[in-house]
Amino acid sequence: MSKHNKSKTLKFTRLNSIILAGFLCIAGVLVMQLLMLNRAYQFEKKDFEEKIHFALQDVVKRIYRDNNTQLSITNQVKKITDDYYIVDLNDVFEHEVLEYYLKTEFQKVKLELDYEYAIYDCATDEMIYGGYISSDAGKPEKCENCFKKNEGLIYYFGIRFPDLQHKFITSLGQYWIYTAILFLVLIIYVYSVILLLKQKNIPNCKRISSTI
Repeated sequence: MSKHNKSKTLKFTRLNSIILAGFLCIAGVLVMQLLMLNRAYQFEKKDFEEKIHFALQDVVKRIYRDNNTQLSITNQVKKITDDYYIVDLNDVFEHEVLEYYLKTEFQKVKLELDYEYAIYDCATDEMIYGGYISSDAGKPEKCENCFKKNEGLIYYFGIRFPDLQHKFITSLGQYWIYTAILFLVLIIYVYSVILLLKQKNIPNCKRISSTI
């Protein structure tokens, strides 16, 4: 092999190494960003869940205080799904009082979420829809049939947060922007490499055609 061919092969090998190193660097940063996005999502989710739990627990305490009774059970707040909770009061309570305390306690923890609730009526053995409380002026999307009975409980209510998942995602807007930018950088990089390799192949094709 001539010195000219050896130098060309060496340059091509170096070029491949640089391209591969650049790709691995961008891909590595992107993977780290995705991991950070996942951690931020889990943290945000935990923060919302803790606020909901503490607010509902305080609602229970205030109702017991109004009734001049002591808490006879523990773990009154039960998470059924990510957006649905059951609160076992095990004591009588009024619809208007419950709604007032829900609004008050959610405002205390600065929980700006739409929610709707239903109260179990032991006389009819049905969940009676209480209402939809919206955090903005938008039109509420009620789901009166989304509340199911919970066997073994008498004095309880269910509460749903229909836009909770959307709130998780939108609260991470900054992370989504950074991730999108990294994806764009990776696409541009790959596209530029493809164009570069095509341009390097054009002279080789010309040489082959000229020798023929």
